[in-house]
Amino acid sequence: MNYTVRLADEARKHFARLDTAHQRLIAARIDALAKDPHDKRLSKPLHGNLKGLRSSRVGGRRIVYAIWEQAMIVYILSVDPRGGVYRDL
Repeated sequence: MNYTVRLADEARKHFARLDTAHQRLIAARIDALAKDPHDKRLSKPLHGNLKGLRSSRVGGRRIVYAIWEQAMIVYILSVDPRGGVYRDL
């Protein structure tokens, strides 16, 4: 059973600014996360101030998301380059 995917406004803006090739890669990863957001091959849990969030690496970009189990929603907070993605959360 797939999870529903929702994007925060900021993540949607960053995704829209990507070139088509990167958009395809990110979209494919988001589809995979919708099937199993806990898959250890696709993502890792974050620690410290970001505990409860997960991060998935796609090239030089990171997808940071939360999982709402009860509603079966993957809520994507950020799609940014690795250097600044965690700072803005």
